[in-house]
Amino acid sequence: MNCKARAYWFSDHFVNEVKAQIENDKDLSEIPFVQKRPLAKPLNYYAQHYQNRDEAIFAAFESGRYSIKEIGEYFELHFVGRVSRKARDKTCSA
Repeated sequence: MNCKARAYWFSDHFVNEVKAQIENDKDLSEIPFVQKRPLAKPLNYYAQHYQNRDEAIFAAFESGRYSIKEIGEYFELHFVGRVSRKARDKTCSA
């Protein structure tokens, strides 16, 4: 099952209750940046498309899709120390 895009189905009663709680003059046309973010590429993409492993780790981390633990497991690093240090060092030097 592909869970990249999820749809939720709610009853009409629930939808009407939520609508009633929203102020009529509130502009809901703005979409938060997080919801506009494109889907992240798989971790193997970062590993294959960056010449330097540290850059690949940083790019995967910056995608916002992967936890430090996931990145560490993929790159076979101790996730708490090495991966977070690499992400921090790259962020501080940018």
